[in-house]
Amino acid sequence: MKVILLFIIAVVINAVTVYLQRKSRIYTRLFGKYDWFVHVTLLSVVWGLFVTGLILTEPPTWKLPAALRPFGVLSLVGIYLIIATGSRLGTAGILNGWFFGRGPKEHLRGGVFRLKSPMYTGFAILFAGAAFWQENSFYLLMAALSFLLLNVFQARIEQPSN
Repeated sequence: MKVILLFIIAVVINAVTVYLQRKSRIYTRLFGKYDWFVHVTLLSVVWGLFVTGLILTEPPTWKLPAALRPFGVLSLVGIYLIIATGSRLGTAGILNGWFFGRGPKEHLRGGVFRLKSPMYTGFAILFAGAAFWQENSFYLLMAALSFLLLNVFQARIEQPSN
């Protein structure tokens, strides 16, 4: 369950820091030309801790029927959405660069961007697929949390047009 806490902390830190930069330019006022570097460093640490926790800790096992295992291919859909979104956004776009004068200058449209927040949707689908592949409903909980925290909470703060 520590992984869930790390995930929540990472999302909250990411969302709050983006919100503060957007509303008050806090990074720019504190760090000047190094504002985005500091932001990227902070995100690397908090998301790195989550990913490390996900890899190194054994999640609780809430058994799913083995018959659902073929639905693990959903993970491939999630991976596709994540990679396709990342390739269109670029590094600056993925790491909130538009709040620091970097990355895409306008909202991307077409392709995977016909979905609202395709990368975050990809994470939720990836976790759902992992649940079926691993036969562990813990990852369904992670999929639901991912969808709620990233698509409903964080994506609203990150939308460049807001």
